[in-house]
Amino acid sequence: MDGCAILFKKSRFVLVEKHALEFNHVAMSRARGCGAKQNGLSDKALQCLLKDNVALVLVLELCVNGQQAGLSGRVCVATTHIYQNQGFPNVKMWQVMTLVQELQKFTVPRQLPLVLTGDLNSQQDSAVYEFLQRGNVMPSHEELRDDPQGILENAELRHNLNLRDSYTMLGKDFYSNFTGSFVGILDYIWHTAERLRVTRILEQIDHDTLTAYTALPSPQVYACACE
Repeated sequence: MDGCAILFKKSRFVLVEKHALEFNHVAMSRARGCGAKQNGLSDKALQCLLKDNVALVLVLELCVNGQQAGLSGRVCVATTHIYQNQGFPNVKMWQVMTLVQELQKFTVPRQLPLVLTGDLNSQQDSAVYEFLQRGNVMPSHEELRDDPQGILENAELRHNLNLRDSYTMLGKDFYSNFTGSFVGILDYIWHTAERLRVTRILEQIDHDTLTAYTALPSPQVYACACE
């Protein structure tokens, strides 16, 4: 039902690997039996997690003058679309936690730099944002106090990817979503701070351009370049 795409210039990169992560499949693999808990997921939690959201992960290798750069020129690029219903922050947290756990197992042993992008449907005061930025989130976070399905019971809400939000330099007036009923940041580009640095960022689109369309995203899009 849901889908993601990563586009890259074939003149600059070569596709080395690609992996699809379907959160439904992960949830089902962690739940067994009827009502019995397995790996922290009950049948009630499983039913709540079946939302059809996915993530896509690529390994790209830099290509210079037609020559591939080798292992040192590889980067992992991932994108996702997280569940949008604001009434289920525990589902959002579980999806992002699951993706980060997979990325951590995939990138850390191979020392791959990571660019993580996507529509996280989470603002900067959310548990999801705190988790990505700090590497952990307190179970007492306001969004995590109510977990009626027990989705996050025994969850390890920490990681060591050392991620940075690529757009923090634009300040608090920046937003990625602009509609008649909501203006704010829901979409992000994260990168591993020790291996990548931001070199360019498109500035905030001016108000006249934003209001010329019914919503943002629009024909005007954001991008950042990392090296």
